Amino acid sequence: MLLNRTSLSLAKLVGSKERSAYTSQAIQVEPDVCVVTDGTHLVCVAHQKMDDKNFPVTPGLESADIPEKGVLVHASAALHAVKALPRRPLYPISGFAALGKDGKLYVNQRDDVAASVQSFGEGPAIGTFPDWRRVFRADPVAGKSKPTMQVVFNAARLETLAAFVREHGGQDSTVRLSIYDSTQGVKFEAESATGQTIIMLLMPCRDDIPAAVLEFFNVLMRKPAPSERSQ
Repeated sequence: MLLNRTSLSLAKLVGSKERSAYTSQAIQVEPDVCVVTDGTHLVCVAHQKMDDKNFPVTPGLESADIPEKGVLVHASAALHAVKALPRRPLYPISGFAALGKDGKLYVNQRDDVAASVQSFGEGPAIGTFPDWRRVFRADPVAGKSKPTMQVVFNAARLETLAAFVREHGGQDSTVRLSIYDSTQGVKFEAESATGQTIIMLLMPCRDDIPAAVLEFFNVLMRKPAPSERSQ
């Protein structure tokens, strides 16, 4: 299994070190996606396709076959792998880390064929990842996951507003969203650390999410049986 920078960077969003019934200090790697959660937010990223055979032959590396239930990868190993990946690789394969059966991440730190490969981690993480599909109200076939409304935002503009509230409202500041319909501006309301009312309006984008992305999500949520995946 090969994981690129985007998938590995999910490690920045894992939960705290506080103990709970589930593991949140690791990335859940499944055949189609990587997932992280901290108990409040949950982020799922689809894999970028790349054949394992393209990765340089490396002593000790045996590519992992990911089971349907997934495997856990230590967040710390993923963060080290991200730092080791070349920022502007000459070849596409150099932008990927290989996940081995030993639970380690292997990174080709140079672009030439004879480059040495460095490994990160001490083996697979141990624990149980929560059933994250339940959070997404995950049964499109039964109609349970139909949203009441969908609004598309420009991510940079959304980040700008959130950063303003965080800067002036304090680390624990909250934002209330009022959504009227998918064509009108969404209202954001917050309060500054000095008690001032903050009201912001963000207009939705005209560009929608590509249909292929939405279809991938719907298929993923159906949780096909292993026999169906192999066909």
